[in-house]
Amino acid sequence: MRTAEDIENELIAPARRVFEPLPSLVRFDGRTIVIGDLHGDLRAAKAAIELFKSHGHDHLLFLGDYVDRSKECLPLLEVILGAMVEDPARVHLLRGNHETLWVNDKHGFRDELERRDLKVLHLKFNELFSQMPVAALIGGIVFAVHGGVPQEMPTLDQIKALRKGIIEPDEGRDRVFLGLLWNDPKEGALGFGHNDYRGYMRTFGLRVFKEFCDKNGIERFIRGHQRWPDGYRYFFEEKLLSVFSCASYSPNVRTKAAIVDGSNFKIVDL
Repeated sequence: MRTAEDIENELIAPARRVFEPLPSLVRFDGRTIVIGDLHGDLRAAKAAIELFKSHGHDHLLFLGDYVDRSKECLPLLEVILGAMVEDPARVHLLRGNHETLWVNDKHGFRDELERRDLKVLHLKFNELFSQMPVAALIGGIVFAVHGGVPQEMPTLDQIKALRKGIIEPDEGRDRVFLGLLWNDPKEGALGFGHNDYRGYMRTFGLRVFKEFCDKNGIERFIRGHQRWPDGYRYFFEEKLLSVFSCASYSPNVRTKAAIVDGSNFKIVDL
């Protein structure tokens, strides 16, 4: 049985060495498999890695929400962080809203670590999560993030410069960061509005979505953060794709991934 010291030395420390030099916005080019929320769905994570390795794709991008709402979050982290450490130039992990201490303290990850007698690693993992980038730009034209468009309408350079090391985000200081992790698209809306579904942060509509994309030269947008029965949903004249990749706490969901090739999206099964 692996001890807390083993996991810290063999998993957390190597992953931290990959994350620490990265800016908050990473850029890469090429055909990319994009994976939405996983929440401990070990089968989906392994299927994603197998799809990446067996079909000649250039990159594999995970959009966040690896932990909570499952009993296999630690094994999942071992699989996906291990894949990134093995191939850091092509396997990328973004941060989701569940990779923050104040969320995963309440929604299952801390409890899982306690059951495994690894409670001491809870803060260590959250320190690791705080070094993750929050967004990616694929091929210079496809923006990828866990949540959505922040109300502050930042430029890509401003996102790239966002401070890292935020374990517990501050609603005053870290509004852009929180918008990227939490905000949801709303069809039929134009601007920003109250997020009734979550009771927290904002929704964004077509007009402000287009403004953000035009401001930053973005042609299409891909994100996670929301559960869909079919595993995905398009918004805003199919310029935005929301993808969901786990069945760990919602077994009726069809787990999906997206392949990004230039500005084209293709939905595939996991």
